[in-house]
Amino acid sequence: MQRRRATFVSSVWLASIAASACFPEDSEMEPPLTARAEGPLVPVAAGAPVAPAQQALVRPADADAIRVTVTHGGAVPLAGYVVPISLDTRALVAARRVKSDCSDLSAYDADLSTPLPYWVSVRECNGPTTLVFTKVNAIPAGGEAHFYLVFGGGRPRVPPDPARVFAFFDDFDGTSLDEAKWTHFGNGTYEVANGLLTTQHANLLSAKQSAVIAGRRAIGIRTDAASGLHDDFELGVGTVTSVPRPSWLWVRERTGQFTSFISWEGTGMAVAGGARYCAGKTASPMPVFDGEWRDVEFRYDVHDGYVTHTVERLDGFTFTERLATSAACMPPESGPVLLGLDHATGMGLDPIAHVDWVYVRDAVDPEPEVAIELVAWAR
Repeated sequence: MQRRRATFVSSVWLASIAASACFPEDSEMEPPLTARAEGPLVPVAAGAPVAPAQQALVRPADADAIRVTVTHGGAVPLAGYVVPISLDTRALVAARRVKSDCSDLSAYDADLSTPLPYWVSVRECNGPTTLVFTKVNAIPAGGEAHFYLVFGGGRPRVPPDPARVFAFFDDFDGTSLDEAKWTHFGNGTYEVANGLLTTQHANLLSAKQSAVIAGRRAIGIRTDAASGLHDDFELGVGTVTSVPRPSWLWVRERTGQFTSFISWEGTGMAVAGGARYCAGKTASPMPVFDGEWRDVEFRYDVHDGYVTHTVERLDGFTFTERLATSAACMPPESGPVLLGLDHATGMGLDPIAHVDWVYVRDAVDPEPEVAIELVAWAR
């Protein structure tokens, strides 16, 4: 069983099913670490797990499910908590246990009969980092909870249900921007097609739902946008107060555009109020958005006289810092997702950016620990 500290990137997101597999010595794949499964397991309805003496290594070709153990060390129990996991599904797809689009995956509670709400990042299936988010009914304080990601064993198929998993979600699955979710500002071009939002030039999207809460919820995004000179990208929380002038959207002055906002901007966090920056800007050691496909999560918290923020990327890059503010300029305690793409029109720097999905989920600090293992039903 693999168990890691459940900070968002370093453990939960990087948990790898490939590390639970066992390959023959003549395999072309390098033998990874092996993990002993708690089984083969007998489905609950048919009996109890096989005795520990009969445990065996479960290969991807024999596996029926992934058993997930969630350990919560906090003093307050968690109800309906969304657990993110990153799985290397390549071995399971190669063994024909999981379809290449993960469409045969389902989530079940520990009893193997109660379906759980879940969602899979489909474009990342059959890859080293397939993101799966599962909403767990209850995680006791100082205790454990278990659930299963089932792909075999005859369990009924449970379709993904992101509306029940996330506080806010859009995977741009349509032919136009969902006006029930977003308000668009700016003079840039954009298109929704093939499950992607494609943008160029100056675009700003403000969610209509105030789903982000300081210290309690995180924003996630998958994008290939870039942050650099004259090519900015913002992910955060903000309120738009007026329709900006077409040529002045998302530039230095930002005059009259926002009452307040906090965002990850370029290579650092910015806090602004009214028509100006009022809390400066921090800088990280490297750009978070660099033109490659990146899975990123951003969260912040408001304190007396300062704010803290953390930005984490799936490849392991994490940056956390605090920024001093004043009573006259504090970021909102809650608000809508703010997504800004500031491409320098007319300067020869007009890159096209894509967004796969955006979500808002509940998040505690520290997050529960997560352990995964392949299991097979006794036959």
